[in-house]
Amino acid sequence: MSVINATSTIIPYEDYELMSSESCGGSNDLQAESCKKTNRLKRNRRAPIRFVDKLHEICSRDDLNNIICWNDDGDGWTIPNGASGEDLLSSLILPLYFGKFDDPFSSSLEMFYLNVYLHGFRRDGSTSTLSFQHKNFVRDNTSLLQYMPDIQVTAMSF
Repeated sequence: MSVINATSTIIPYEDYELMSSESCGGSNDLQAESCKKTNRLKRNRRAPIRFVDKLHEICSRDDLNNIICWNDDGDGWTIPNGASGEDLLSSLILPLYFGKFDDPFSSSLEMFYLNVYLHGFRRDGSTSTLSFQHKNFVRDNTSLLQYMPDIQVTAMSF
């Protein structure tokens, strides 16, 4: 898990927690104690599961290989059945993992692809199937996911 600070530097989530608890210097003991209590509450609250974590889990499920799966090299994912795979993805998997998306102007599949591109995935044009890659999105290596940006698109705003 990672957090993007004000300078857009990606900080691993554990380091952010440490940084927050160490920055509780106040002008008096009451302010410092209040800051420590707030940080304890933050540590006890679980962060929501990120998009890339969910996508990694989806790609790793053997029962979904006909809809979405890892590519042969394990350095990206693919939708092997093209348009029919996209239909199954949008009707079965996206509502299960990402909830229902009600927007008259955008489909849940469009929001999914928007999240894919915003997280830095690039389409692999060397294959005939719909395939995406990212240097930190690797099969059986979830530790690299912490270096991917923590972005979540939930709705379009105009």
